[in-house]
Amino acid sequence: MYLQDAFQNYFVDCDFNSAAVLGQNINQKVITNPDGTSTGRFIDIIIHKRTFDRKNDFICFEIKKWNSRNSERSEKDKNNLRVLTSEYGYRYGFYLILGKTKEETKWVVFQNGNACERLTPVFESVIEERRD
Repeated sequence: MYLQDAFQNYFVDCDFNSAAVLGQNINQKVITNPDGTSTGRFIDIIIHKRTFDRKNDFICFEIKKWNSRNSERSEKDKNNLRVLTSEYGYRYGFYLILGKTKEETKWVVFQNGNACERLTPVFESVIEERRD
């Protein structure tokens, strides 16, 4: 709900499948997986306008808890973000790992299909303040 308040001209959706919500079976955004198979897009959180126009796709998130991630699923989530930010016009993709503590929460930021920020702490200023 906090995100929805911050992006009032967009929809904030969780586990969103545009074809199912829009009542269509065609034009679904398909993601090619690293193993060559293809799947429909289900992203943890997206900020967008509910159309098939790529200009209306804005931000996408894949989110994992610190204790529930594995390398195969992690790579699939990162691939989703690469494809969505390169082929489907999302401006930003965030791979967020919710740490056991706030200080252990990390993210990777994707733009134009590339990881432009590697796995880094989200709350670096909090960590720095506690070290002082």
